[in-house]
Amino acid sequence: MHSPFVFNLYTNIILSDKHFYAFQAIEKIREQLLKSEQIISDPDPGAGSKGVLKTRKVKVIAANSLLSPKQGRILFRLVEHFQPKVILELGSSLGISALYLAKASQAAVHTIEGQESIAKIAKSVFNKGKVDTIQLHIGLFEDVFPDLLNSLKSIDFLYMDGNHTYEATLRYFEQIRPYLNDNSIIVVDDIRWSVPMMNAWEWLSKQEDIHVSIDLQKFGLLFFRKAQVKEHFILSV
Repeated sequence: MHSPFVFNLYTNIILSDKHFYAFQAIEKIREQLLKSEQIISDPDPGAGSKGVLKTRKVKVIAANSLLSPKQGRILFRLVEHFQPKVILELGSSLGISALYLAKASQAAVHTIEGQESIAKIAKSVFNKGKVDTIQLHIGLFEDVFPDLLNSLKSIDFLYMDGNHTYEATLRYFEQIRPYLNDNSIIVVDDIRWSVPMMNAWEWLSKQEDIHVSIDLQKFGLLFFRKAQVKEHFILSV
């Protein structure tokens, strides 16, 4: 591993076993979601859904859609280390990932969720987590972007966990790109969700202004850092 930046990031942040007070509290909320018999029903705007009405139990959504505790801890440590001022999450789901992002700093966390019923649950999760730095935006990304991006002006940390298609991933990146800066961090979730998502990840990592890309199997990290030589890494966690 030739990059001192990546070596430090990998050994001291990504692989760190340091425990933070917030982890246990967030995982208790996850446990509640995994036991919830509540049923929700509304159109799913995600990849391949075609607006089909879905009826599901919250515990099923929690089991299939939430990021893992390990992923949550990595997100937390990234935010805790780099201390971004503005965080944007595409895809709130039930709110566990936003809690990990919010508990790591006092940064404003803006999270977008397309399903109103899921957003309501996420809002209750934020209340349980006792955070007041999360701003939940309900609607399709394309509908929320214009006003939100203009109001934010600059985004320091972007967590992409929404519509897992090649076209949508690239489109969202291009829409947000003008609001990113040299110190911005991009986390792309589910890069091995499908062949098209892997292709999207490869396209992102090859962009000329992305100088450091790190494949962590489940998700990928992108850094601009224009003063650094362009390098790509595949690492295990």
